[in-house]
Amino acid sequence: MAELVKIEGTELAIREYNGQRVVTLDDICSVHKCEKKRLSRHFERKRKHFVENEDYYTITRKELSDLMSPNSKIVGNPNIKIHLFTESGYLMVIKCLDDDLAWQVQRQLVNAYFKAKAQPQTAVAPVQVEDAKYNTSNTLVPKVKSWYIRNRSNLEWVAYKTNCKLSYVCHRLLKRIGEEYDLDAAKKIYEEETGHSPQYPLDIVDYFPQLSAMATWWLNDLIKVIEEENKGD
Repeated sequence: MAELVKIEGTELAIREYNGQRVVTLDDICSVHKCEKKRLSRHFERKRKHFVENEDYYTITRKELSDLMSPNSKIVGNPNIKIHLFTESGYLMVIKCLDDDLAWQVQRQLVNAYFKAKAQPQTAVAPVQVEDAKYNTSNTLVPKVKSWYIRNRSNLEWVAYKTNCKLSYVCHRLLKRIGEEYDLDAAKKIYEEETGHSPQYPLDIVDYFPQLSAMATWWLNDLIKVIEEENKGD
């Protein structure tokens, strides 16, 4: 039986695919209390912005059944395609939801479901390898939390290729995010919840999962455009 996580009073079965935690549209609709057709339409309209095998995976109903409950009987067409959304894909697909519940569920799902997979494990005894001159650890090393630090090399590459300063690239990034999200409101929420003002403008991007997901999408999309333009060089 699949392990469960409770999100806003709704039990959600933990699904993992390719070493990542994923959710289906049915999972998302269950915890967000929204109609599936609304999210399906949004996904189909914006699919060009989603990267397959990064933001989502496509498998059959049979493959999903084999993954979650191998011995259960499949109901319906076993060849129907099912989309499994990663953390970045989930944050992109719920951009059409903006009510209070959506914000609460989003934060809980990211912290209690997606990020829980990446939490450092309890230290275990080093693996003993015969005749080895050193030991290795099974403890996971936490990733760098700062979006800016994780993506600085890509930002610098964009600045170099476009003959711009790094600060200008960051400015354009924030301007693009500000076209879809109220950054003044985000700054106010940040200050209320943390008790202090952001030290740097991109601190807000780090704090809100939706903003960091959009920043990653914008940067990756820009890199692809630049690479296409420079193919003949």
